[in-house]
Amino acid sequence: MTMTHFLFSYPVMVLLTVMVTLGLLKLKCWLRCVYLVSRLPGPPVTSLVGNTTILTTTTETIKTFLSLSKLYGPLVRLWVCLVPFVVVNNPSDIKAIMANANQTHKNFLYTLLDKFFGHGILTSSGAKWKHDRKLIEPFFHRMTLNSFITTFAESSELVVDGLQDKSEVKITDLINICVRGILHHTMMGIPLSDHETKLRSPFVTGHPFIISRFQRPLYLIENLYRFSSLSNNETQQQTSFKEFAREILDKRRRSENNLEWCLLDHLIRVANTTGEFTDEDIVDQICTFMLSGQDTIAGAVTFTLYNLAKHPETQQKVVEELETVFNKHSFISLRSLNEMVYLQQCINESLRLFPSIPLISKKLVEDVQLENCTLPAGLNILILPIAVHRLEEYHPDPENFNPDRFSRGNVKALHPYSFIPFSAGPRNCIANGNYW
Repeated sequence: MTMTHFLFSYPVMVLLTVMVTLGLLKLKCWLRCVYLVSRLPGPPVTSLVGNTTILTTTTETIKTFLSLSKLYGPLVRLWVCLVPFVVVNNPSDIKAIMANANQTHKNFLYTLLDKFFGHGILTSSGAKWKHDRKLIEPFFHRMTLNSFITTFAESSELVVDGLQDKSEVKITDLINICVRGILHHTMMGIPLSDHETKLRSPFVTGHPFIISRFQRPLYLIENLYRFSSLSNNETQQQTSFKEFAREILDKRRRSENNLEWCLLDHLIRVANTTGEFTDEDIVDQICTFMLSGQDTIAGAVTFTLYNLAKHPETQQKVVEELETVFNKHSFISLRSLNEMVYLQQCINESLRLFPSIPLISKKLVEDVQLENCTLPAGLNILILPIAVHRLEEYHPDPENFNPDRFSRGNVKALHPYSFIPFSAGPRNCIANGNYW
């Protein structure tokens, strides 16, 4: 068969037709997104890199994100190179997107995090995400979490010990040590007293490279990024995460004295009983939970302590509530925690001002009707809880720390999608529960 006959053979023509059709469909989808985005207000664009130049330091980036809704309104257009994004700020519009059970797909921003978190439930989408979440979710039942309260209490006592006889202290260091100890114990079964294993853990020093890639827009192209020293460092970091997780997985499987249940045990049981998790799946999920849990939890605790320190009158109310609770209960339990109502209000108010998840991103799989327009399928969406939480029409005097916003009476009148510190809808935090 000559090359000409091959190129015009039936199978090749079918293949070319399919490829052209798919290409045209993608182009049509992109053009619909571009048409919408071109009609929306937004910050100035810098040539082919779009708006990626707004991503500088974390502090400056957050300031820029906070200004978007004030400057441009409820829908703001952004460009990541040639990829159009829409920032959605209106809680009713956010509900239309996030409450939709079909809109569970993460976009390419999360693929940039795969080398950091692993391909676990944070970065996966669609059928894989639904499958994995269904298998993992039973571990986060309230009664399972209740069994870890002793661990939480013991770790917290170490923080208190670190505060003794000190007039000044860098609280973030103590909180990070506390949170890492809890995560190593509850996720991988490493005892709080096993300092040697924790010192070897790469999860203590891990950090994502995504901001560095946005600061060099060419690195968003995977075929260029993979040849960079940055990519090499990220790959080495990922290897260290996975090797340590595999080591603990093998050790946990061999041990016959696993008296305290942990997430790793749950994943091993799922693998043994259903065969639906491979060792690679288990390692990815462990990496995801170890890394995603650190900054979110440590940040929430640290900012709560920071706000209480700035507002001594509020701090005194918390102290009085704790004294009342512990006059009735001699130790920390699920029951005594549930009676710390004002403390929970303070935590929620801190999460409003400083949410653990400052940015949520999705790719729409179908058209979504908002109050004033229709967002087309294929569009990339950004939702910024840190900005939504400061919308004055939902949170009057938004910069003021006021725990009474979350009193039982006020919560009933609060739009549920105006307070989303752990996301919302089907893809909310797996351990979220009814926290407020």
